[in-house]
Amino acid sequence: VVQLKNCFCGGHKLCSIDGNLEISNCEEDRSQNSPENKTGLRTAMASVLKAWLIQCPEDFRGPPDHPCLQKLLAYLTQVMPGSELEGRAQNLLEKFQKQEVANGAICDTLANEEELETEGSEDFSSFAEDFVAEQLTSMDAELFKRVVPYHCLGSIWSQRNKKENSHLALTVRATVAQFNAVTQCVIRTILNDKELDTQQRAKIIEKWIAIAHECRILKNFSSLRAIVAALQSNSIYRLKKCWASVAKDSMLMFEELSEIFSECDNYLISRELLMREGTSKFANLDSNRKENQKRIQGRLQLQKDMGVMHGTVPYLGTFLTDLTMLDGALQNYVEGGLINFEKRRREFEVIAQIKLLQSSCNSYCMKTDRRFIRWFKKEPYLTEEESYTLAREIDTTTTSVQPRKGMAKGLRWLFQGCTGMSLQTLGQGWLFNQDFDSD
Repeated sequence: VVQLKNCFCGGHKLCSIDGNLEISNCEEDRSQNSPENKTGLRTAMASVLKAWLIQCPEDFRGPPDHPCLQKLLAYLTQVMPGSELEGRAQNLLEKFQKQEVANGAICDTLANEEELETEGSEDFSSFAEDFVAEQLTSMDAELFKRVVPYHCLGSIWSQRNKKENSHLALTVRATVAQFNAVTQCVIRTILNDKELDTQQRAKIIEKWIAIAHECRILKNFSSLRAIVAALQSNSIYRLKKCWASVAKDSMLMFEELSEIFSECDNYLISRELLMREGTSKFANLDSNRKENQKRIQGRLQLQKDMGVMHGTVPYLGTFLTDLTMLDGALQNYVEGGLINFEKRRREFEVIAQIKLLQSSCNSYCMKTDRRFIRWFKKEPYLTEEESYTLAREIDTTTTSVQPRKGMAKGLRWLFQGCTGMSLQTLGQGWLFNQDFDSD
């Protein structure tokens, strides 16, 4: 019974219509139901509704009046007055109403800040690496916690590009937009200033590698993957003179971080890492590189001494890919028109992982910094063509640098398969770089 309820909560959206809640009154039909049957029906109804309210509360959100939740409350007041279920529904309604008031206040505050803070002297070089990683993690974690898990279902996410579905999966789209914003930020800071020389640009690359490492410590796999994807993008990869000037220890660190997202065995390394660290207090920072071991162990010990605990922000694309492939591989119904509960069970397992990781994000204790947010958002957007053009100009005008011994071979290994690829198709970033408005 528990498994059936879980499957229902994991896949009921595929068999229902948004905004339509109808509760059967069959228990009121005295000609068909004895008192015992009525009690059984009422108990079954309460069990399903309780699981629904707990596991999928967002289903009942419908601002400003929340009609489905109001209809449910009316039913519970009539049939189960004073019950725990009625109290839970009432608390959920009050929670929604408070959130709407709070969100309205936040929007007003942000609007006022944008008007008052039109100028700012923030520069990327003024931000410390750990500070940038914390700010990215704060934004990523907040967006991930807001993701409505069933929006990730393949049958929903795969339909997002249709014009009539522009309202679908907004919480997932927000996470996607943030991922793309991080990749853009990395590319812009490296390419935008044409006056930088080779050494200065190499220092920026080193800084982003250090930020990626800090994201790894914070278990923020979303921004970590975004930074790695940006550094492996075609426009940045072609800056061979700059890469030749990157410090050896930074290159070793980048190789190690890149290995996390290896495509081998369906991204087995990143999957195992997420399973191992998903709900752990600290990142597993063991390094195969002797050059990195001392620094990593020092950071890990500092975390333990301070009693710091971190959540985990996953790369959501992994779950989206799994759910999309699952939806395409298995039919919704089996022979006889019955619901395919095996498919729903497997979907529920993925959704349950997302929910567990969302809960872990409550362990983060970070606050967003307005200076950083202002800088992050004010940076101009570069199209893929603009990025590539800038990279070509930079690569042809920078002073030639003799690559260190083994560097050319290392770069070929690190970027294997990336040459000629755009960020839209690079590695695992493809899923997060789709045109949402296309037909």
